[in-house]
Amino acid sequence: MTSQQHVPRFIPTLTEVVDPASLRTKADLDKTNQDALVERIQSELQTRMDQLVQQEFEQLLREVSGEYLQAMRLRLQHELRSMVRLAVSEYAQQNSASQGTDNEPRVFTDS
Repeated sequence: MTSQQHVPRFIPTLTEVVDPASLRTKADLDKTNQDALVERIQSELQTRMDQLVQQEFEQLLREVSGEYLQAMRLRLQHELRSMVRLAVSEYAQQNSASQGTDNEPRVFTDS
């Protein structure tokens, strides 16, 4: 037995007829879309980068100011110690020169 198949008159293909004018328009639209996309992404990234830079700057400022304050605190402690030693030494010299009976330095406070 012979089976007869019906062969379609038009066979679909993978080719498409393209009008060259439509290619330019589509390319221009794609370029416009790309530019808009680039602009939007850059804007979002710029905002995020500004935030990160601000955070990093604030952290650096805290670290540097903390280090500076610690160094200043140590310098002031050293200066205070030197001033107290000088004052005690001067008091001891004055006290030994006057040969007073009170050998203890007096500490005056506001309270």
